[in-house]
Amino acid sequence: MQLSLVEHFPELTKYVFLDIYAKMCIDPKTHKPTLVTMEGQRVPADLKIRCKPWAIQAFPEGTVYKLDVRLIQQKDKKPYFSAVKNYRIFRAIEFFEHNLSLQKGLVRRRKGKDKVLFIRNDA
Repeated sequence: MQLSLVEHFPELTKYVFLDIYAKMCIDPKTHKPTLVTMEGQRVPADLKIRCKPWAIQAFPEGTVYKLDVRLIQQKDKKPYFSAVKNYRIFRAIEFFEHNLSLQKGLVRRRKGKDKVLFIRNDA
């Protein structure tokens, strides 16, 4: 994996990194799905990645994604990453077996309310 610095804007202090691996987990405060960087890369582990929740909630917790991110640093706040393409977040093909084992036996989440059907048994 090649992690490269693409652009550097000194006036905005933003960096863009390619091919970052992140694991989906549920944020304990908001109870929403979020991406967190994994260990073994040239970026710090456990750094949150801001992205659209609907783009990652179709698969179970622990699914590994590969995406391009931008480093956001604000004064008096912890730095975080933001997904460059929020609408194109894909699962990592390098972790195909891991992702498949997580999804085995699980049903994809349905949008909308579940319907209940009552059947009358007149026997």
